[in-house]
Amino acid sequence: MRLFKRGIISFMLIVIVLTACKKKEKESSSEEISLPTGMEVLTNQPTQTVTPTPTKTGVPTKPPSPTQTPSPTIKVIPEKTVFTFEVQPINIPQDMEVPHMSKEEFPKLDGSTANIPLGEALYCYITNATKEEAKKDLKFYKTPDAYKNLMYEQSDILIVYEPPQSILEDMHKYNYELEFKPLGRDALVFLGNETNPVSNLTKEQIMNIYTGAVTNWKELGGKENEILAFQRPESSGSQTLMEKLAVPSDKIMRGPTVKSIEEMSGLVDAIAQYNNKSNAIGYSVYYYANYMYQQPGLKFFSIDGISPTDETIQSGEYPYVNDFYVVIRKNEPKDSKARLLYEWLTSIEAQKLVAGAGYVPVVNVEQQKLDLPIDTIEPKPISIKEDEYVVIHNSNAQQEPLGDVLLNRYVKEVLIFSGKRVLIDANLLCKKTDWLILQSIRPQFGLPDEGSHYQYELYDLSSTKYITDRKYDRLYQLNNDIYIARVDAEESILSFLFSNKKHLDFQEKNNQYYDYAVSKNRLFVSNNHEISLYDNQGELIKTIPISNEGHLSKVEGVELSNYVQFRYQQNNSYFLYLISEQGDIIKADTFLNKTKWKSQAGIISDVIYDEKGNIWTAIYVDGNLLVVSLAGKVQFQFKAMVESSGLMFYPGYIRLYNIESDKPYYYDWDGKEIGGKVGEEFGFLNFNLIVCRQNGFTMYNQYQKEHYDIKVKNYNRDQFYGMEGYMIPNLVSFEAEGKNGEVKEYTYYGDKLLLNKRAFAIRELKDYIVIGSDNYSYVFTKTGKKVYESEKGERIRDLILGEQLYVYVEQGNYRGIKDMNGNFLYRTYSPNLDD
Repeated sequence: MRLFKRGIISFMLIVIVLTACKKKEKESSSEEISLPTGMEVLTNQPTQTVTPTPTKTGVPTKPPSPTQTPSPTIKVIPEKTVFTFEVQPINIPQDMEVPHMSKEEFPKLDGSTANIPLGEALYCYITNATKEEAKKDLKFYKTPDAYKNLMYEQSDILIVYEPPQSILEDMHKYNYELEFKPLGRDALVFLGNETNPVSNLTKEQIMNIYTGAVTNWKELGGKENEILAFQRPESSGSQTLMEKLAVPSDKIMRGPTVKSIEEMSGLVDAIAQYNNKSNAIGYSVYYYANYMYQQPGLKFFSIDGISPTDETIQSGEYPYVNDFYVVIRKNEPKDSKARLLYEWLTSIEAQKLVAGAGYVPVVNVEQQKLDLPIDTIEPKPISIKEDEYVVIHNSNAQQEPLGDVLLNRYVKEVLIFSGKRVLIDANLLCKKTDWLILQSIRPQFGLPDEGSHYQYELYDLSSTKYITDRKYDRLYQLNNDIYIARVDAEESILSFLFSNKKHLDFQEKNNQYYDYAVSKNRLFVSNNHEISLYDNQGELIKTIPISNEGHLSKVEGVELSNYVQFRYQQNNSYFLYLISEQGDIIKADTFLNKTKWKSQAGIISDVIYDEKGNIWTAIYVDGNLLVVSLAGKVQFQFKAMVESSGLMFYPGYIRLYNIESDKPYYYDWDGKEIGGKVGEEFGFLNFNLIVCRQNGFTMYNQYQKEHYDIKVKNYNRDQFYGMEGYMIPNLVSFEAEGKNGEVKEYTYYGDKLLLNKRAFAIRELKDYIVIGSDNYSYVFTKTGKKVYESEKGERIRDLILGEQLYVYVEQGNYRGIKDMNGNFLYRTYSPNLDD
């Protein structure tokens, strides 16, 4: 009873507190921005109000880490609240001294994508740094993350667009106080394909497009054509402006005619090139679309007859104008470098800097162009063949495709696949005659967890057309001439696409399923009643009846063989036989025919195709387990029964498992046992079998017959690592204890010591490997020679191997191609900057 009364009292207190908070929120009112006497200020924006209240100590409560946010025991969904923020009055100091400082003293600057050039101009102006130094030293994390970095004290000052509602909600929830000052002015602009005959839209028409009230350009004075409206993610800076200035978030339509694009450059590309049609419309901020990421084939729509220009934005005549800000924490000390810079940035001198960098300042100042272009890199030719393209990957932080780009040897953009990733091997090169597999995100939402959220298409570069007439759930290449694709549904479709553009479609329904495998020159398709053989052009060669349901698969090895294997179950036992490209069935007796067991029945356990072109099988016969070739050569034999053991082939070694002792045994291809001595232990890493000993270890590569001995004492067997979402065989990194108890770090490739520090695998391409960590990365040859070392803040992402080797890197706010001397040949903004 006492607990019940306590519960009632607690509930009443919660209701009283919530009611008081709601009442206080309603009583909050807007405060006008006061302007200095005699100062001409450009058209004001709607006044922002409400700042989170400080704690009793005056220090804001730090929000929990996103990965450590506590889960409430009772989920309360309050009425939707629109949070706002307070902007300080515009105060323009006339004679404030420029706060010059060294690069080391300069506060950590962050901000929005469209403010990167201004941030670089400021850094150069204050520290006397060069343009290249500014590009290397500064890193902007886009609008929402920039605010989070300031709140979490990971940065000191922002040049940024206004915060989205999610950030304002966090500020209110965790009592964070930030100070905002208007620094410059930008505008929300609407972009269309230049072939669209419509050039002017009203604010009402913009509202109607994005709410779904108008769906055809004919209704707006254009041609009969469905409107395809692109939009940005909810937390992006441009989306925040869209919802504030043009269409409220609760009215924007989501669906097939309104598509979301993750990256701002991806949106610009999509509008310029979407199927070469004129029906697309989207939006961005003026400075970004006009100066930072110009694309041919685009135009700005005028709004209510007013085109967006520097002049109409400065005067406020263009309807969708909004300020951007300089922001610091309210508790920033008065004598800190961040506070000094914050106060100076609204001075006349700073406003001239804003104008000189190409932005629209908040006050009329004398235009003084600075020698601070957006980029100083002139693209330089790269050494690839005339018929080759470089593939530039664009992905967000979640590795979702944003829109890959193809560059020719003169580093000119040839094709842009908006919202799609080109699936390609480690080398970022393709030929002009290649077929490309393109991956994109499904437009539907709410898919079941077990289903992929990607879809796939096949694109022919030579004709610049799609080969597939549908988007597949799975699509990959089987050999040089055959692609396999599948549509998953209640009645799934299995498709084979051939280099002569022939299709073979198999519909799976009524429990009818298809299996397949490829050899060098044949495709084998099984329906559990028969196996059909097709050549590499899709022509039927032969049909083989089968009496057992089973599974087709390729013969494992370093490359495709002229056989496939068929494994089936009968009377609780598993059996395997080979099928040649001529359709011949090859069972155990064929392998045993030239051995002393030729008159006895055997059971094939496993098959492998070695680097010399030999087919080897593991066959149980007469109490023995033989490793025998198709030519009848018995490599070695074990005393073993099929009921008590199991053997598995790898190109580098053989694994024999004893069921009775529950223990694996390993052998090299000469029949010599690997490990197994007293004090030796087995481990696995990056396709390597590792035999650990007291004074070192030996690595056996699963795919190669070579092995490597590494002699290091007191190493930590629990601290091996060499992969981070990517694996390189023969690469291992570990710690060891030195003579005086100090921790030593090693990274080896084979028996070559590469680094005396830890590193993970990044990329492997022919004779080169890329390794590194969050702070450094390197390119080594497989002989152990270092050929490239990253600069400060630079990460190597990929390799490009044409007639010479190049690295694809990310550095600061940029990504691009560098030669082995560290010179940029191509540079553009990072794909993660998706404001």
